Amino acid sequence: MKAQIARFGLATLVGEIQPQGCIMAGEAPEPPWIRARREKKARHKSERREGQAESLVEGQ
Repeated sequence: MKAQIARFGLATLVGEIQPQGCIMAGEAPEPPWIRARREKKARHKSERREGQAESLVEGQ
């Protein structure tokens, strides 16, 4: 790209930005807030199931 800019006289380069890495590289560990939310939902779901089982037993 720099060669084409110089060849055709399109602009004057004053500096360059070198990439330091990529945010999309690899898999990141699960953030603590996602884990806490997942565990809270699982607890709530199991509590609802326990409540349904109790109401079925009482209803019979």
